[in-house]
Amino acid sequence: MHVAVMGAGYVGLVTAGGLADLGLMVTSADINQERIQRLGEGKVPIFEPGLEELVRRNTQAGRLSFSADIQSAVRNSLVIFIAVGTNGGLNGEPDLSQIWSVADSIADSMEDYKVIVTKSTVPVGTAAQLRERISSRLERPVERCRNEGRHEQHDVDDRNAARAARHHRALPRRRGVGL
Repeated sequence: MHVAVMGAGYVGLVTAGGLADLGLMVTSADINQERIQRLGEGKVPIFEPGLEELVRRNTQAGRLSFSADIQSAVRNSLVIFIAVGTNGGLNGEPDLSQIWSVADSIADSMEDYKVIVTKSTVPVGTAAQLRERISSRLERPVERCRNEGRHEQHDVDDRNAARAARHHRALPRRRGVGL
């Protein structure tokens, strides 16, 4: 299965490396071409213990690639993780502008069925808004998951120092994930 992770920052890069380490084919996509180029050269711009090795190992194994071509990443993937920044202002509310920008890019690139997962920290209800936004840009409306509303879950970022890569590797043992 091919997976795209939209966003090659802290959350996206850890997610992409962790999924690739599970054996999935992953494209880490970002609009920041300089970041993508540096990652392609093996330069990890984020300090996280174990992340550089995780990225190197999976890049060399051919399971992890980097691209600034969002359209191609979407079209070649069944599952798309949205892992972009949502850092808010002084009032503490998240800034969802990058979520909406990625949603528009996904909708404009979709040609067939996709599973879209929000990895970014977002408020409850964002999944429904995301579905509506993407659906409004498509010729056919997005099908509603029969469990939607009962299974809306957001994976909280584990940004505690030196734990994110280790946390990601432990996920399959800690909870079941069905795609």
